[in-house]
Amino acid sequence: MTFLPRLLAAAIGLALLPTAASAGPRTQWLNGREARQEQRIDQGIASGSLTGAEATRLQNRETRLDNRTDKALSDGHLSSGEFVRLNRAYDRESGLIYRQKHDGQTQ
Repeated sequence: MTFLPRLLAAAIGLALLPTAASAGPRTQWLNGREARQEQRIDQGIASGSLTGAEATRLQNRETRLDNRTDKALSDGHLSSGEFVRLNRAYDRESGLIYRQKHDGQTQ
């Protein structure tokens, strides 16, 4: 009984390996930034340091940035220029998240 779930998990892991290997370090870097910024927004909502309107605005901006990232990756490659532009956009978004969380407005 325990052999079948292990075999299935190994097969799924091997099937996903080419996908994970094809994601370059730049893509992984941007995905990590995206995840951390979403966590910061969620933490701001939970702590009350973001109002509902601020959180909605930040989440909408984050969605648009995610769409830009997906579009840049649509050809399967992220050029140096695309990475620089997206990384700067994530920098601006990060600064905005910080300012909104620390502007003194609370829920």
